[in-house]
Amino acid sequence: MLEDLPHDHRRPMRRADREMTPKEALELLRRTPNAVMATADGEGRPYGVPVTVAFVEGVFYVHGTSAGGRRSSNLTENPFASLTFVVEGGWDAEPYSLFYASVIVDGRARMVTDPEEKTAALFALADVCGRERPHEHKRAYIESMADAVEVWAIEPERISGKRRAPKA
Repeated sequence: MLEDLPHDHRRPMRRADREMTPKEALELLRRTPNAVMATADGEGRPYGVPVTVAFVEGVFYVHGTSAGGRRSSNLTENPFASLTFVVEGGWDAEPYSLFYASVIVDGRARMVTDPEEKTAALFALADVCGRERPHEHKRAYIESMADAVEVWAIEPERISGKRRAPKA
């Protein structure tokens, strides 16, 4: 379970007063469907791309085209990935700073090849993007495009949450 994931103690949070509890981080993840996914190629060159994320039973799922894009190539060479979720809360004009809440999840990615898992992940992603759409519409869409997309599962290994909120 995510609440049990270790924080990255190799680099303690400099502003420990802003650190979120694992429960708070999980709550933010459940209400924030978009993130930036960072990968690196085999030489360590970074690449970040916005993604829609579905969170199912402790696993994060993202999808993309099967055309052999940079993210897919990077994950094939180097399976480590990071997801950064951010909720902006407005500007604090006096110190020129931002109110925010953010969670970073680090883990190992794998391409989903099992057809049942891939279909379930695509339904979860469809629910994120179009919860109001009928099941049959989602099913028809998923069946029409399932071969044209890749689905990646990110198995989380570390989680870190941080926030800067207005003073009460």
